[in-house]
Amino acid sequence: MKYRKERLNELIKEELGKFFLKELDFENSIVTIMSVEVSDDLLNAKVKINIMPSSKLNEISDILRKNRRRLEHFLMKKISIKQIPKLSFEINEHPEREEEVEKIFIKDKI
Repeated sequence: MKYRKERLNELIKEELGKFFLKELDFENSIVTIMSVEVSDDLLNAKVKINIMPSSKLNEISDILRKNRRRLEHFLMKKISIKQIPKLSFEINEHPEREEEVEKIFIKDKI
């Protein structure tokens, strides 16, 4: 069961990333999915998000909250399991992590 949960975490992260790119408009912001943690009973999933710049935190939170059902419906079409976990979003509010993510982007461009 442990491996199933890990595979589901990665699959949800991948599919949500695709949805973020194609369907949601985060104006002048970079939104990255840091990780997904599905509960042991597979009914809930905590999606950890990083937002740059942090000044857009409230705006992005509202967009994610308003589109939660739409995201769950999208996952239901993409993933074959009995019940799609209920999504909750945890936003990284630590500016020091922002520097780490920025360094990764800069390194990947070079």
